[in-house]
Amino acid sequence: MRVLLLCLALLPALAAAAGELSSERVYSRAEQDCLLERLRSAAPETTVAQLQAQCQSASASGSAAEAMRDYQQRERDSERFLIQPHQATYILPVGIQRGGSPGFDDQSPKDQEAKYQISFKSKLEDDLLGRDIDIYFAYTQTSFWQVYDNDYSNPFRENDYSPELFLEMPLDWRWGDARFIAWRFGAQHESNGRGPGYSRSWNRLYSEFLFEHGNAWLSVRPWWRLPEDGEDDDNPDITTYLGHGELRGGYRWQDHRLTLMTRNYWESDGKGAVQLDYSYPLTRYFRWHVQLFNGHGESLLDYDENVSRFSIGVMLEDGIH
Repeated sequence: MRVLLLCLALLPALAAAAGELSSERVYSRAEQDCLLERLRSAAPETTVAQLQAQCQSASASGSAAEAMRDYQQRERDSERFLIQPHQATYILPVGIQRGGSPGFDDQSPKDQEAKYQISFKSKLEDDLLGRDIDIYFAYTQTSFWQVYDNDYSNPFRENDYSPELFLEMPLDWRWGDARFIAWRFGAQHESNGRGPGYSRSWNRLYSEFLFEHGNAWLSVRPWWRLPEDGEDDDNPDITTYLGHGELRGGYRWQDHRLTLMTRNYWESDGKGAVQLDYSYPLTRYFRWHVQLFNGHGESLLDYDENVSRFSIGVMLEDGIH
């Protein structure tokens, strides 16, 4: 009742001040909350101008930081379950390859083959255990399409599916102009969903370290394969070809982007892989994309096959790759 009477008493003053206040400035959410809170406990003789001054003083002395924390929390909440880019998403309809497994009985794959990849992540929770650690779900699918093979109904030679769950800790550790920007730890499954003779799958734990220096970035990603029973293991020697880690780096010069991936060359003789990607703007949302690959493990089906591929197409603009 006291608050109601106080509001009625202040109503003329609020109405008189409304035009002046609205013409001078727009109040932030934090300032509105402050005014309402102080109005509930103010003395009857307190004026609106005095309440405004109190809120401005509190904002300058520390409440602004609290308001900023509230704003940042709302921003983090709005990012949860939002679809974001993960690995590059692209379609490369023009491709020429050498090597590779048939994928089907009595079928020799054509050298001309399309390739596409879809990859995204979504934040599930932030500030895990009260720390600046976020948890993400990610999914990547890479497909190899014999779109030019009319004799066999243009089949998909291979589809690789890779869900993962990982923790991410943003960092800002600096060494001169270089920065250690994030650390990730995750679990990843990868399989092709095929039947006997063509089935491939493995599970691994990984730790990823992300760095940047000017226009360049670097990802160092060691992993450990989770062991499987011999009878259930479709590819017991997969780490012989894919190794125990991967290096990725990128460089941006004006509108040009160049990325390089390499793995296993430092572990085994001739069983590694290297991939080079170049992109240039096509439209606001798409970029021309050229990809060169040589080595083992471009697909799970070809993990122990040496493949060379040159592909051209487009990729989604994601601000990174």
